[in-house]
Amino acid sequence: MYTALICPCYADGIEQEAKRHGGFVARGLMAHHPAQPDATSNWVFALLPGEPPEAGEVIPLAADDVIRSLEAERERYQVMARQHPDTLWQEAIRALDEMLDRLYRNQTHTHQPPVAQTA
Repeated sequence: MYTALICPCYADGIEQEAKRHGGFVARGLMAHHPAQPDATSNWVFALLPGEPPEAGEVIPLAADDVIRSLEAERERYQVMARQHPDTLWQEAIRALDEMLDRLYRNQTHTHQPPVAQTA
């Protein structure tokens, strides 16, 4: 599994496979493309199976960066939920919690402790 920023057309083709393997495509969370940091794009965060392809529609990102972005979005949604208490914001928060949980679990599976060296 890897974390990435992906373009909408790539998201369309990989979303179901990502879900089958415990990943996700975070539709609705507009991310900034690194080459255009001041512009809003339709690119989205994702946790995907396998290894990143050498395609221009996928930009691998560190899991910590994706986690920080999703946590910031969750905080923003919590503020909105307090101001406008309806189920829409609560559903969005639950969806973010699910994505964050998958990221946290994926990190524990991919980060192995260092092997002790013997002299």
